[in-house]
Amino acid sequence: MWILQEIGTEAAAILFWGDEEIRWAQLYHVSNILKEQYHSFSKRMKLRPERVTYLHRRFVNDSSRSDSEPTSFLWEQHRARHLDATDPRDRVFALLGHYSLQSGPGDLSDIVADYSQSAEQIYREVAIRSLTHVPTLEALNVVQHDRNPTGNVHYSNYSFHS
Repeated sequence: MWILQEIGTEAAAILFWGDEEIRWAQLYHVSNILKEQYHSFSKRMKLRPERVTYLHRRFVNDSSRSDSEPTSFLWEQHRARHLDATDPRDRVFALLGHYSLQSGPGDLSDIVADYSQSAEQIYREVAIRSLTHVPTLEALNVVQHDRNPTGNVHYSNYSFHS
């Protein structure tokens, strides 16, 4: 989860692979060229430049973004639900640098990483703030049903007792 926020910050993100390194901006630029101008070469070499350009579109706020693409914080949580987080609170905290907090619906821009709160408290605050500002059912996009042996129902980032 935490690696994603590095892509969208103003800091120069650097990717390391063994002893090699490359700036994120360089990797994006090359991937974009491969995707748009050298598609058959990329396919033949089994390269996947669209993975890099996809991450760029998700985490860097730029003018090329289509207005039809969802940009809300809850939507980004939904899209990141398959990613690993050791601490369940990081499902929110790791995305606090995402530009959707400033541009998307909901009153979420002043949320801070407060590890004195439980995951349930944090998830509830995000849901309440989102639903209060824009009364839609978008919060249901992050729902994932998973029953555990204790009888609690877990919803991706949200947990309620049954």
